[in-house]
Amino acid sequence: DLFVSSSLIEGLPLVVLEAMQLARPIVATAVGGVPYALDQGEAGRLVPAADSEALASAMSALLDDSDQSKRLGERARKRCDQEFSARTMAQRYADLYARVSSRT
Repeated sequence: DLFVSSSLIEGLPLVVLEAMQLARPIVATAVGGVPYALDQGEAGRLVPAADSEALASAMSALLDDSDQSKRLGERARKRCDQEFSARTMAQRYADLYARVSSRT
């Protein structure tokens, strides 16, 4: 029904991207690359790290509102497809390598 990540420290967790690809509504702590992945809260609910009350409140709100949960899940999947697909990531690496190699 809901994916929750309560990490205190993260980079860009693959499990968040996997939940996004599955169109799951997400509640996550705003650490590391998570806010970027969730488009600053447009594709999932972000809460401060180590704030269990905010985490519980966001979880309850999404569990109580199936329409909002569905919309967030759909936004998450769309964002994942646009920003984190294999094709997009490969193109970004190729662009980066081209820029770096042109400097030498």
